[in-house]
Amino acid sequence: MKFSIFPVDFWKVKVPSHTTIKDKYLDSFIEGYKNNIYEVPTGWLTKKCHTSYDERRLIEEDILDEYVGIFNSLLRECYTQEQFDCWYQVYQNNEYQEWHRHTPSTLSAIHFLRFDEEHKAPIFRDP
Repeated sequence: MKFSIFPVDFWKVKVPSHTTIKDKYLDSFIEGYKNNIYEVPTGWLTKKCHTSYDERRLIEEDILDEYVGIFNSLLRECYTQEQFDCWYQVYQNNEYQEWHRHTPSTLSAIHFLRFDEEHKAPIFRDP
């Protein structure tokens, strides 16, 4: 489903192997959160966030291939794995990510492995 809410398009899609990805990664992400294995990156305003952003470790090639395939089908492009940075974030207990921009990136994505009623949906604003 495509939405044009800003000068940039916005898509909402289902990841075909969502359950496989969730089964493979979610428990280890939550375990990392509980053990506080990452520091909040320097320069980030929020201290209420658990992220692998500085480490850029997240995905094995087969999962990244699926993400690249989704982007290529939506945008009719030929992206490759080397063009992507991926990381994970875990939020609990009213934690959040502060307002930020993804420039100079030309595309960004969020894949929710679990989204409970307690979570707040992302808010996008016109840059």
